[in-house]
Amino acid sequence: MVLGEIIEHVSGMSYAAFLHEHVFAPLGMAHAGVYQRQPISSGHALGYLANGLVAPTYLTPDSSSAGAIYSTAGDMYR
Repeated sequence: MVLGEIIEHVSGMSYAAFLHEHVFAPLGMAHAGVYQRQPISSGHALGYLANGLVAPTYLTPDSSSAGAIYSTAGDMYR
């Protein structure tokens, strides 16, 4: 997470934009990226707690540099 903050501060870009421009695009990884925190829309599965079902507030956590990178097998094969 600290490295992600450093990248954003030094580059002046978001972590996701930096990775896209300097890692994913040059390597031709068209289906790779960083999950962005976004509100849950209807149709998503509910979570379960001891007191019943609960609707999550967000799809992913704020800390995108702590493991929110995604890719496809095709991109990783390159």
